[in-house]
This record gives sequence, C-alpha cells and structure tokens, in this order.
Amino acid sequence: MRSCRFVALALTVTFALRAQVGVVQNAALYQQQSFLLAPNIAYVSGPVLTEGFGPVSLFLSPFAGSNIIAPRMLAVLSYFAQVISVISGQSPVTTALPVTAALSIRPVGSTSAIPVTVITAVAGAITFVVPAGIPLGGAELLYKIDDQPTQWTLVNVVQSSFAFFRTGLGGPAVAQTIAADGSLATVGLTTPAQPGQTLFLTGSGLGYGSTVTATIGGIAAPVLAAGPHPTQAGHDQILIPIPASVPDGCYIPVNITVNQTTLTTTISKTSDGSPCRHPWQLSLDDMKTLDNGGSLANGEISLTTALTVVTSTVASRTESAGMRLSSIDASGIAAYFPPFAPAPGCVATPSNAAAIAVFRNGDFSGTVPPLPDIGASITLQNSAATLALPGNAGYFSWSAPPSTDGAINNPATSIPGGVWTWRSGGGKDLLPSSFPFTLPSGLQLNGGAPVVVKRAQDLTISWNRASFDPAATVFLNLGGSTGPPVNCTAAASAGTLTIPAALLSANVSNTIGTLTVSLNQPGSAVPHANLKLQSGATLLMLVSYSGSDSRPVLFQ
Repeated sequence: MRSCRFVALALTVTFALRAQVGVVQNAALYQQQSFLLAPNIAYVSGPVLTEGFGPVSLFLSPFAGSNIIAPRMLAVLSYFAQVISVISGQSPVTTALPVTAALSIRPVGSTSAIPVTVITAVAGAITFVVPAGIPLGGAELLYKIDDQPTQWTLVNVVQSSFAFFRTGLGGPAVAQTIAADGSLATVGLTTPAQPGQTLFLTGSGLGYGSTVTATIGGIAAPVLAAGPHPTQAGHDQILIPIPASVPDGCYIPVNITVNQTTLTTTISKTSDGSPCRHPWQLSLDDMKTLDNGGSLANGEISLTTALTVVTSTVASRTESAGMRLSSIDASGIAAYFPPFAPAPGCVATPSNAAAIAVFRNGDFSGTVPPLPDIGASITLQNSAATLALPGNAGYFSWSAPPSTDGAINNPATSIPGGVWTWRSGGGKDLLPSSFPFTLPSGLQLNGGAPVVVKRAQDLTISWNRASFDPAATVFLNLGGSTGPPVNCTAAASAGTLTIPAALLSANVSNTIGTLTVSLNQPGSAVPHANLKLQSGATLLMLVSYSGSDSRPVLFQ
C-alpha cells in the first residue's frame, strides 16, 4: 500500500513552475536534457508499480541556434521546469506534465503582438509554429505558462534557418525514397536508396525565398522541390532525384545548401537496392537490428598517449588504456562516418565561438540492453608487454605507471605502435576470445621546445608521418595570451602544415602560449571486430586511439 501511495503522489502532483527567461530554437535542433535534483519520485518497473525512489529532473534545451527563428519554422520554447523521471525496465523515462501556454510575437517597433499557434505544451517545452508573415529582424516572444506571470525573451527573425529532423542525437537526417510508382520507403542500411528514386528529406526553417542546392556523393543533383510540407505545419520537405553516377556505400554524403549555409548528412545507397556492404563487416541481421531502432552490444577499447615536451631535452608521456561495455545504435555508428572530411587549412577562432560537439559512441535509442558478462580477465598484449585491464560492471582499466622525464626523441611509452592483441578469458556470455589490431606510432612533432613563433613570418610545423592511415587527420591548436586561438587541420600522412603569418600577428612579442597537435582516425580506420556472444548476438569491438604532442610557445 505504501508503494502505491508514493507512486500516486508522484504521478498526480502538479509542480509550480519558476518564471524563467526561455530559450527558443528550431524544433529539429531541440534535445531534452535531464539533471538529477532529488530522490522523491517512485520507480516504475515494467507494468508493475514497485516501491523505490527516482529523480526529479529539469528540461533544458541545448543552445545551438538559440533564439534564431524563421517564418513558418517549427520552434521550441524551452525553460527550466520540474518533470517526472521514472524507471521502466532498466531505462529512465522522463514524463513531462501538460501545461497551458499562450504565445505571441511582437516585432521591434510594433505596439501589437502577432498570435502564435501552439502545437504541444508540456512542462519545460512549448512547441509552436512561427507566423508566416512575421517581419524580419528583432522581436519579443511573449509567453504565459499556466497561471504564472507573462514572460518574454528576445528572438531574431531571419529569412531562413534550416535544420534536418534527424534519427537521433548526432545521427543522420531522417530520409525516405520515392519510387517511380510513388511509394515511400525509409532509407536504411538494408533498404538503401537507388538511382532513379527521389530522395525525400524533412526539416524545418526554410522560410521564404530560399535558394536550395544539393549534392549526393559529391555529384550535383537537381532539387525538384523545397518548401512547406502539405499537411504538417512547420515542417519543410526537400525532394532530390538520385543521380545514376552516385557511388555505392553505407554512408554516402548528402550536402544541402540553403542560401549560403550548407547542411550535411549521409544515406545508404546501392545500385541495385541490395543491402549496403558495411565498412565494419556487420551482418545482415545486425544491420536490420539497427534499421529497426535496436542496438548492438559494444565494447570500446580506448588507448591514449599524450606527449608533453617541456624543454629541448625533457619530455614525458601520459598514457591510459581501458575498455567500456555499452550499446550502440545506428546513429552512434553513423557518427563514426561523418559526411565530410575536415577541410585542410588554418583559421583564427574568436574566444566566444561556439564549440562543436561530436557524438560518436553510445545508445541513443533510449533502450539499454543488459551488459554481457565477458569475464574479468581482459588484457592487451604486444610483442614486448602485456597490459592487464581488471574491472567489473562493464568498465575495465589499466593502471598506468607514473610519468617520468625522458629524452625528447624517445620518451618512455607503454603503448607503442605495432600489432596488438585483445584477449578475454571469457565469461557467462562470451567464450575465451581474442582479436588482433594495429596501432600507429605515437604522434610527435619535429624539433624542440619552446617552439619559437615569429609573428611576422609563416610558421611551418612538421611531425613523424609514418604509419598513419591515409584518411587520418591532425588537428593543431595554437593559443596565446593575447591573440585569438589558431586551429588547423591537415592530413596526418602529409607530415607538415603551415600557419600564415596573418594569423600570428595578433600575438604580442615576448609572450608565451601553447601548441598542441592531436591525431584523429576516421571510422574507416578504426580497428574493429565482430565477436559472437553465447546467445548468438554480436559484440561489436572498437579500438579508439588518440595521440597528441603539446609544447610551450614563445612569440617573437
């Protein structure tokens, strides 16, 4: 009886909403985030109500594209609000309480507000359609939630601010194809697009008078239509015929340019409509699981070796090795195969520039299957050493030896390049297993430290380029105490890049800074293996390797 009373209280109480200035953004960009506050909501386990305590959470929207709207856009006003989080099976489920909401927009210079159509209204997130005839420029969004005082937040109305509706956090755009007979089919790994079909993409924020162009697999494709969806308010649709010359693949890039802004996604495409050949050799059954919204058991082995050079004679390495068991869905795998390679070159980044988050590993479907028992005896071995990774509860970690000073040309390393073998002694769900993989040599810059930067001259940086995958890149960050940070990208196999003097001149003479270069390997170069669990399910093993070199800089 006590259990039912707790649950009833949790599900019927109406929380008071604190008046807050809200954040407005394209509904296609909105993601809900939760924050643990207090254990006073009961757990729910499946259909049976059981006694327990769960969290009260907050709705909060990410700030990408915040307070920028376009006519006809489907937008979300998000604000701090208490909600209910319960446990269903093994996963938390957040339930927002319904609210009443009245919204209007008052353009700058106007004394009257334009009514806004609200689509849905729950605590923390009000979804609405921006009025079609709203003037461009600054405006106030006025909103009244339940019986709270009327609030307002500033918005900027622009001609267009388009975003795709995507399959998951960081995943590709929701894509369908239209066949010659007019039938629709979802694009997936086992149901790829084909030449002669029309690609059907949806999003929001095209606005009015937008110029839309497209490429598929780097090939220009005509845009048949780009405009409002005929039945879904706030939704836009883009129709593109698929050129016959587009190459086959599971992650073919699609670029959509709206006015001067380019958005990217990927699609699966084959010439005959057969399932794509996955670069990680996933089976047909595994690809079907992903297409249907499921996840694969995932073991990610993480290896890092970070070189720190203090002087021309003294350097040290900080290294780590570990493995985490989790699950990964189609969006998580697709994030390893981004639709574009970073453009080579250098830019100065203002200190207030927005950071770009890359979501790669993880289960974004909301369903987390039980972690497999693969045993506690996990090792990584090469020809010279064995790294033991004891652990439990899905995480295994190597105890790295303390870093010590060494010679700059040969600092001690426990994770050298070459052939390695991962081994498990086996557990309830996995027989004793192993697989080999190859690591590149640790990234190391040429020269000593500090790096002397002459502000009026181009700066050329070089590094050891042997053993790097042809598709691997290096990212360089040069930060000083006065000028804006400089960020560069280059092919790792190139072994060199040059920073133009124009990007260095803002730094004051006789000041210091830091130069860091790091290695990034694309999904095609990620070592992987598909192991079979006792149940017949796949355990997808991935090796995530990172190497970096950091040195002090003297500006002259």
